[in-house]
This record gives sequence, structure tokens and C-alpha cells, in this order.
Amino acid sequence: MDPIQPTDGNAVTQADVDFAGKLLNSGASPEEVESKLRERGLDPTRAAGLVYNLMLQALYNNAAALLEAGVAPPRVEQRLVEKGFQPPIVKEVIEDLLNRAQQQEPQDGRGSAPLQLLGGVIFVAGIGLLVGNVTGVFPTFPFAGFIVMTIGGAIFGAAKRSG
Repeated sequence: MDPIQPTDGNAVTQADVDFAGKLLNSGASPEEVESKLRERGLDPTRAAGLVYNLMLQALYNNAAALLEAGVAPPRVEQRLVEKGFQPPIVKEVIEDLLNRAQQQEPQDGRGSAPLQLLGGVIFVAGIGLLVGNVTGVFPTFPFAGFIVMTIGGAIFGAAKRSG
């Protein structure tokens, strides 16, 4: 077993965590679970901390499951309060989960429109130089069109990725 070491006194063991989790899952109140943990020899502060952490973990799991199922945040909050979780903590957990989800959303690839436009214009100018060199209508130095098209494409691509 991998004990969680407290700074003073007795350790919270995995057996304590499992025991408290089973009691909570079977419908025991947090107060009952704390009492049973104290009977097992855990000091009151450790017992309360363990129950609080398990309840917070359950709250996060329930909130995440509901949000992933497409339930609207106000409805998630209402359901969790009905289950007995404290409203301010529920609100904080939902906000945290929504913030995390927003930070993990992939970029939409739109990028910076002005820079993309500039890259596109430069690319088109490069095509003009290439055609002018090949046909002899507008001769410049060799590979001028390829160089300008490469620069325009690089600007366009960088702007798209930066979005």
C-alpha cells in the first residue's frame, strides 16, 4: 500500500481511501464516513480532509460527465445541488471545468485574416513574375517568381497557424 504521509501522527493509507470511498458510494453521509474513519484510528483532521477530497473528486466526476453529455451548465449546477453538493463549490467546479475545456479546444485555423490576405497577394504576385519570366513578357532574374511565391506561401501559412 502506498500511504499518503501526513505531517504529524498517523498516515492516511490506500485502505482508508478505499474504505471511505465504498461508504460514500453506498450512500453514507460524509459525517458518518468521518466518524467511521475516526473509529479506525484516523485523527479527526485527516478523516475530514479525506472525506472532503473524496467528495470534491465525486463532484468533479459528476460535473464532467454531465457536461460531456451535453447538459447545459445551469442544469448541471441544479442537478448537483439537488444531489447535496454545496452551491458555491458546484459553481466553482463547473467554471473550472469549462475553463479547462476552453483552453483545450483546438485552433479553428482561421488565423490572422490581414496577414493571410497579404500572403495571398504576395503569392499571386509571384505567379505573375513566374508567368512573366516564362513567356518573356515581363523578364526578371531567374526563379524570381518561385522565390516570391515561397515567401507569400510562408506568410499565409504562418498567419493561418497563429490563429
